[in-house]
Amino acid sequence: MRAGQALRGSSEFHAWGDSNLYLRRDADDRITLAVEHRAAPAMSALTLDLVQRADALALQVVERQSPSQPTVEPNTLDDRIAAVLAEAGQPKPFADLRASCRVRTATLYERIAAMTTAGRIIKSPEGYRLAG
Repeated sequence: MRAGQALRGSSEFHAWGDSNLYLRRDADDRITLAVEHRAAPAMSALTLDLVQRADALALQVVERQSPSQPTVEPNTLDDRIAAVLAEAGQPKPFADLRASCRVRTATLYERIAAMTTAGRIIKSPEGYRLAG
């Protein structure tokens, strides 16, 4: 279940907000922070701890990614499309590509047309694939 789906009226919250932050306490009493943005892929959840700082309480990140192992995520929609097609290894139908990239149909058609014109991808009867 995605963060925020258990909230009452959650579809209205998702429709209203461009950026949403969700705190959740699991069965092990761990606190996790999930971050979602309408136009960006979700980052992995952060584990937080409640700590005492002088007279106040604060949330502090428990797990951090080491700088030696940064997660490389595609920056642009074109990069995401190329990454999905490269991972597939075979032509991918438009509906599957749209589900993988999680973008609007009109936006995906626009980017695919531009990438096809630029020679980055090729359309075949089976779907789309990377050129070369």
